Amino acid sequence: MGDIFTLPFADGTFDLVFNSGVLEHYDRTTRRALLGELVRVTRRGGFVAVAIPNKRHLLSLWWDRLIERWTDFPQYRIPEQDIEDALRSEMLELGHDVVLHDWIDCYDTLSHFPNWLPLRFAAFAATVALPRPPRFLRRKIGTRTLLIMKKL
Repeated sequence: MGDIFTLPFADGTFDLVFNSGVLEHYDRTTRRALLGELVRVTRRGGFVAVAIPNKRHLLSLWWDRLIERWTDFPQYRIPEQDIEDALRSEMLELGHDVVLHDWIDCYDTLSHFPNWLPLRFAAFAATVALPRPPRFLRRKIGTRTLLIMKKL
């Protein structure tokens, strides 16, 4: 067993390390340490992929209000509401290439809140049947931001 800050793997163990929904909960210093640990266990030429919520989404503020109203959780706040540019810079500061910065799960917008099975099916069907939206639209309706860094 280990934790995300001290992964129990040797240096350069993996070709791909993927992290989803964690980094946005930390401040810059902690995030950088965590990224450093993800990079440590990635082999040279391998990739570190990070997915974070897209706080630029058109409905993000509305979703936050729904979470606060429908659950016992306080409004969903992260240390830096818009961290994708900061995260990209931190990856570059570690001395590696950011090979992809895009927005994903565009059709999941249909079922993000409420998470109702028929809406999940509709989102899946749209993802399979419809073309990928253009980049400017993905930035506004993708529920997550995806950054992929290549370890040099």
